[in-house]
Amino acid sequence: MILITGGAGFVGAHLIDKLIESGYHQQDITIFDNFSWGKPYNIRQGVNSINGDITRSNDVKSAIVDVEVKADTIIHLAAIKEVPYSVKNPLNTHKVNVCGTVNILEAVRKAKTSPKIIYSSAASVYGNPIYSPVDEIHPTNPQNPYGASKLCGENYCTAYHYTYGLPTMILRYSNVYGSGITSPNAMENFVNAAMDGKPLSLYGGGTQRKQFTHIDDVCRGTVLAMKSKIEHGVYNIAGGNDSIISIKTLAEKVINIVGAGSIEYKEERQGDVHVPDLRISILKAKYELGYIPKKSIQRGLEEYIAYKKSHATI
Repeated sequence: MILITGGAGFVGAHLIDKLIESGYHQQDITIFDNFSWGKPYNIRQGVNSINGDITRSNDVKSAIVDVEVKADTIIHLAAIKEVPYSVKNPLNTHKVNVCGTVNILEAVRKAKTSPKIIYSSAASVYGNPIYSPVDEIHPTNPQNPYGASKLCGENYCTAYHYTYGLPTMILRYSNVYGSGITSPNAMENFVNAAMDGKPLSLYGGGTQRKQFTHIDDVCRGTVLAMKSKIEHGVYNIAGGNDSIISIKTLAEKVINIVGAGSIEYKEERQGDVHVPDLRISILKAKYELGYIPKKSIQRGLEEYIAYKKSHATI
């Protein structure tokens, strides 16, 4: 049995498809979601669903203990994922991302079960890198409340592993994109603007580089972590070298593929991480999990824009 918190969201919906493709049955999967960000239409037919909130300990306890889901794996995706939101709402970001994570760990500890917990973190925990490529032993120095909250969740996962023996795997995703995304990022904003014939806003000159990761690769890495026999570890899950791109170049690619749009320069926003040469190392995930990303930024962007056009409101 697999329990997915935030399973009705962007990553969760794609992950369920990947799990079924990997041989799991719908009946083996249970979603735990409060539908504040996730959408009910993302739930595949036959998949179990529990309406609950990770910030309410009784809801979590009910899902893990009282209902006796008896999950072999808990994939913890539920979170506040937007940096701008976290800057404006740091307390609520902490409540969801930190307190919610502790609620899950506590419920598992008190249930005296031993499911593997897969915690979805983010490359934001690194902040401004001091060397590149950024590997998992790189110092963590988050630059915004979102990154700080994800790092705090990581630390609790690690503490519960060493103190109580809970198997915890930490996956640091990097700028996830793909069809059905619910938390707007630079790519989503650019595509929407270009398709609407509006200027694409570049903050801070657009020279900052990001390493994007297609949702298919994120799901592949997550399933590999779930199936591995490793009981604790931290892994970068990111796109390959062909997915590293400056924000300005990304905007230019979007304009070229959409066939419309222009660039508008704006001042850098509070909480943005400015990295002129960002590279995320995925060597550890490659050698220990067998993770190899397959989608280049060019191919992924073309597929994403094709999807957006096919679902555009007429």
